[in-house]
Amino acid sequence: MAPKANIVMTDHAVKALAFIQEYRYLTVNQVAEITGLKPKSSSEMLLRLERQKLLSFFGNVGQRGYGKTPKVYYLTKRGYGVLADEFDARGLILEPYRPINVSSRWSQHMYHRIATIDG
Repeated sequence: MAPKANIVMTDHAVKALAFIQEYRYLTVNQVAEITGLKPKSSSEMLLRLERQKLLSFFGNVGQRGYGKTPKVYYLTKRGYGVLADEFDARGLILEPYRPINVSSRWSQHMYHRIATIDG
């Protein structure tokens, strides 16, 4: 078995991962709002978690006439394992892992879904 990576989880990172697990996927601005961080700090935190393979993303592609779609993060199986360990250490219960289907193309429905979470 491969050794676990040396991952330091801050309270902001745990909170971000927990809300991403709850809502299935979130944008940088949504995570910033939830954690109370500035969008730049939130973006750097999410990028660090992505590089540690705790998160993955979809979006962030150009659409003719609209610019780029937002980068939307979701929890990976490895990220769920780390989050479950953090919840266990804190005596909290975590819902089961639900994989995300990212094989479909970006649609206008996604903007509606993101706005629904914001509201």
